[in-house]
Amino acid sequence: MTFQKSFEAHVSKDSQVRLLSWSGDGVWIAIRNDTTLRLYHAFTQEHLQDLDIQGCVDKLSRKL
Repeated sequence: MTFQKSFEAHVSKDSQVRLLSWSGDGVWIAIRNDTTLRLYHAFTQEHLQDLDIQGCVDKLSRKL
């Protein structure tokens, strides 16, 4: 395997991609210790959308 393209998904150099999910022409990226999911175009790497899931994380941690 070789890298074909790379791009910054988070401003912090120490951040790590935790999960990737490809759906159609989009790639959802979850960064470790961050409650924002990011959507990128799979072929152009254009940033399309951010989704803050802090409220869902808070509800889940209260149930635990």
